[in-house]
Amino acid sequence: MSRERRFRRKGRRLQERDLRHWQDRLHDIIIASRECLHFTDGMTLEQFQADLKTRKAVQMNLIIIGEAARFTPPRIAARATGVPWEDLRELRNFVVHVYFRVESRLVWETVRGELPGVIHNIDKMLAESR
Repeated sequence: MSRERRFRRKGRRLQERDLRHWQDRLHDIIIASRECLHFTDGMTLEQFQADLKTRKAVQMNLIIIGEAARFTPPRIAARATGVPWEDLRELRNFVVHVYFRVESRLVWETVRGELPGVIHNIDKMLAESR
């Protein structure tokens, strides 16, 4: 039975997010993480702080990462233990809801310090699931 039919039989209204497979979510995280790294490549923290377009582009990708992490099933997330799933979700919520207090330094440290490990761990998990 198709995923669409299962949702309709349960009386739930089908939404676009319900149609995405967990592997698609993980690919979204990898793509958005790589974009963050690409956008900030060769920059210093000071250059990042002075570049409004780059900061906004990175923040948008952090929102995508957090949203994809939010809809990654717990049984799948448990297989990638090196990924800070809850931190990714919380950062997304902070950027979306407390956008007026987002600190560039925190974003920079997350992108340059955490995202390479996120990419590595998710890539590894996806390779093992093939």
